[in-house]
Amino acid sequence: MRQSAELKLAFLGDSITEGCFEFYPCSYGFETQRHPEDGYAWKTVKALRKKYGEPSVAYWNFAKSGYNAHTALPLSLDLIRTSPDIAVVCFGLNDALHPEERFEAALKTLFERLTSAVPHVVFVTPNRMNSYLHPDTLPCARKLALKTMSTQTSGKFDRMMAAAGKLYREYGITVCDVYAYWERLSCSGVDTTELLVNRINHPTAEMHDVTAVMLTDTIENLL
Repeated sequence: MRQSAELKLAFLGDSITEGCFEFYPCSYGFETQRHPEDGYAWKTVKALRKKYGEPSVAYWNFAKSGYNAHTALPLSLDLIRTSPDIAVVCFGLNDALHPEERFEAALKTLFERLTSAVPHVVFVTPNRMNSYLHPDTLPCARKLALKTMSTQTSGKFDRMMAAAGKLYREYGITVCDVYAYWERLSCSGVDTTELLVNRINHPTAEMHDVTAVMLTDTIENLL
């Protein structure tokens, strides 16, 4: 750990980074349960504070459920105003419901903006989405599940992650490659849809633990 008194971390992302889990029906379709204390962002901060002391890490989380790289661009300005030492960014899941070109363009703008203002930027690649329609999927969320399934199985999401890879290498951004980890699980025969608490795109708390360990290691390697 560096010698300064405080490390400032700021997170930007979608529902995964906010700490969202199960879906539940509501009057306008479905909503998500929020448990930020079980999300990878807070677990990463807790791990760093446990190791280096409670006052050692300041933390902001600008992630919002439903946001994507394009709609989060204004929030990146709020993040920059906190003057963090490290910005942690995770997008792709909601972007997958839109044209691939929009994701690439928005991510490029985001990377340009952050790398010009923040000493270190870490891109956390997202987890896999459902590869089939799970029987436990809420009826009110089946339409979304069919869209995410198509994105995951058609190769679109793989192409998006490849495009993101070109960009984070171009801008010299550190990657915490969660997607590659999930891909390895899938290739080894693990049913990764079972690792999604809503059977669509939200990982279980245990899989947030995995991401937190990976991200903690990534951050420590930057210090």
